[in-house]
Amino acid sequence: AQLDLGDAVNAMADLAKAIELSHAQGARFAASTAYAAKADACVTLQCYDQAVNDCDEALKLAVNPLAMAIRGEAKLLSHCYREALVDCGDALALEPHDPYTLAIRAEAHLCLGEVLEAIDDCDQ
Repeated sequence: AQLDLGDAVNAMADLAKAIELSHAQGARFAASTAYAAKADACVTLQCYDQAVNDCDEALKLAVNPLAMAIRGEAKLLSHCYREALVDCGDALALEPHDPYTLAIRAEAHLCLGEVLEAIDDCDQ
């Protein structure tokens, strides 16, 4: 909830606690989700390398299309457009009509000059 309020720094501390508690309880998917949320906070703070690392940790714990999409966004914002497309493609293989992931992929296509592909993503 704190991230929704734009307080990403405080959200990071809460999410670190959630990750620790989830690990202690053996709740792999909960920990994966907390890592993905922490990665989202990192993107907000423009800490893209840390966001990618947190998504990698999330994906070690569970298949998590949100973590794939957030990693794609971090790579997009780091100007790694082809890598962003791969992450978005992996996420969309699991959730084909996710608007967040489609928007990230469309933006990556635009950055690569692939206008028709971007339009196709926006039309879905």
